[in-house]
Amino acid sequence: MEKHDFLIEKVLPDLGKLNALLKNQTSQMDIKDPNEMVRRINSGEWKVVPVIKNYWEDKKNKVYRLSVVSGGTTGPEWIERLEKKNFKIEPEARMALLSSNFKPTKNVTREIVILKKDFFCKGEKRKVTNKDVILQATNKKLIIPHIEVACLIRELLSDKDLKKMNLLSIVIMHNPVCINVESLPKNFPIILAASRHNQGNLLNSFSGETDNNSFVENYWDAQSGFAFVLSQAYLSEDLVKKGWSLKFDNSNLI
Repeated sequence: MEKHDFLIEKVLPDLGKLNALLKNQTSQMDIKDPNEMVRRINSGEWKVVPVIKNYWEDKKNKVYRLSVVSGGTTGPEWIERLEKKNFKIEPEARMALLSSNFKPTKNVTREIVILKKDFFCKGEKRKVTNKDVILQATNKKLIIPHIEVACLIRELLSDKDLKKMNLLSIVIMHNPVCINVESLPKNFPIILAASRHNQGNLLNSFSGETDNNSFVENYWDAQSGFAFVLSQAYLSEDLVKKGWSLKFDNSNLI
């Protein structure tokens, strides 16, 4: 082997880069032995592939699209899985995941559309509520997502992705889950969101109320996005030119 074949010479003496590489790859493989990591890559058992952008963006129409596939992960399993990846789960969101009503699906592919607040109205001063979002969605042939979509989106999109999308939160417009905590009315409805609020990497919750006498006034700002599921008939269509109406996913939670 000729000297120029020793590519490691181009990295040394910066061992920090090599250490970071070993840590990243062993973490992705969920192993601790770096020698096993090297063996897997050299044997072809494991391939390093470029990161593919997790979402598609239509800047003109303020729309994002992405695809998620369910794997049968239960609520408690999602908590462990997300926390292992350093995501933080708000107490109310944790209650929703631990609810006996959380019924996961398996091998269900969903095409997700994320609509920015500006999609529903023009102008910073215009207030948008849950009711506004739902009413607009009834005209757009959108499907109410299963609650597990919140976990799938949170796992798929990093806070860096949300920042590039100029969003603080992606609110998953699933059927609300009712929880009971002292600070809120009995059977208070919540919906889950992937957020970069506070310290970031958060799976949190917002009020799922839709009536005019809401206990919590939830007005969405320009950095809010709302996730729905696209029906098969409209996956390849122009989302703006086509008329939509709200449909319900057969695998809905409630």
